[in-house]
Amino acid sequence: MDEKLRISKAIYLLYLIQRNRIGINVKWAVLKPLMSFLFGENIFNELKDNLVISTFNEDATLEVININDLSYDIDQQAKEDLFQSVISYFAKFDEVSGIMHVVYLYRKLATMIVETIILNMNINCKSCNPELKLAMPIIVSDDFYYSKAFADYSKNEIKKLKFDINSFTEYLNQKWFIKLIIMVKDGEYGNYSYSKTSENIDPEFYNGVIFLIKNDGLASIVMHLDEFLSNKKINNAITKYNYKNLRKEKIRRFYDWLSIANDIAVGMEFLVGSFLFLPNHNELDG
Repeated sequence: MDEKLRISKAIYLLYLIQRNRIGINVKWAVLKPLMSFLFGENIFNELKDNLVISTFNEDATLEVININDLSYDIDQQAKEDLFQSVISYFAKFDEVSGIMHVVYLYRKLATMIVETIILNMNINCKSCNPELKLAMPIIVSDDFYYSKAFADYSKNEIKKLKFDINSFTEYLNQKWFIKLIIMVKDGEYGNYSYSKTSENIDPEFYNGVIFLIKNDGLASIVMHLDEFLSNKKINNAITKYNYKNLRKEKIRRFYDWLSIANDIAVGMEFLVGSFLFLPNHNELDG
């Protein structure tokens, strides 16, 4: 590979990662294996010597310096070759290959689900998947999504997907799965404001969704979304979950009002007691 083109590809990829809000906190410890696979071990010193990056220490976060004198505007064929190699690298991770299938079928929905998980998980969470966080800013980008390399890979992969609605019924009594269904349903109808569920993100939800991504369960749901969301058992589970949450909310509000009433009662008791202990006459009058 031409050395100038190789460096331009590397710079292009780093910019692609950093431009996405998920990619702004990617650590070099996660990034280095991908970069080594694509461009060789010498690429790090070359990027540093060209002032593209200031460090590639494993504990450091990726930070691309704003440069104007090095070109990273590679042509379409160079992008196709790069993306083909990127796919080869990420395909060995089940969670990344699984989310690539979902992204191909429904990019916006996949992005919202994964962003909601990643951006609301504790940064030190040991169960969080670093490869998924690294892959997402690349695979949801327009350049990658509309590339021939991604289309060829995905069309072949989704042919292997199998869908059986009954295989999901075992999860209907699990809170994480119902939360996921609600997110999917809201997204299908254009409601991408997931703040109401973001506050409830926990390791159980994260691990459950990652499990579905790995075994292509989420991809098969998205591929047969109308059938899935119109299923009676699925809708009954959502109704039951919402009813329980509504009851919990009413009980919580009731106890909140009781607490307020108790505070008012204590305050009134203190106020009345204060009046009772006031002197009966003005001592200044003798």
